[in-house]
Amino acid sequence: MPPARFAFELCLALGGGRFPHPDFLLPRLTGQQLADWEAHFRDRPFGHRVLQLMLAQLAVMQAASHGVSTDVDAYMPQVKSNAEDEEDGDALFRFPGAAEIAAQLAARATAPSPPQQPPPRLPAPKKSKPRRPKKTKPAGT
Repeated sequence: MPPARFAFELCLALGGGRFPHPDFLLPRLTGQQLADWEAHFRDRPFGHRVLQLMLAQLAVMQAASHGVSTDVDAYMPQVKSNAEDEEDGDALFRFPGAAEIAAQLAARATAPSPPQQPPPRLPAPKKSKPRRPKKTKPAGT
């Protein structure tokens, strides 16, 4: 991640109200402290990157449930360069492998599905004896 983009990410993670821009944060950090934050981010990402990773993992599980084998990188958005933006109009992100995954899902949708087996029947619950209420002594006796 470029240093400028990391500085913005760190501002958001530390609270955008406290540090609305890297100009407010960077004077408070030494170069070593900033390098430590970058190392921590590589080991344990924070911010929108974590959300993207979790959503990508869910997408992989959903694809696997439809028989499509893929990996998390196929669902992680990556920022496009200006040249790519001009080719694709105003799209902001590209997803590597998304076209191949969509083609696999479309092929599965048109293929005849195998007959489905009914779910197994669960055994009937055991009947239990009704419980009698506990006898209580009237108050004052």
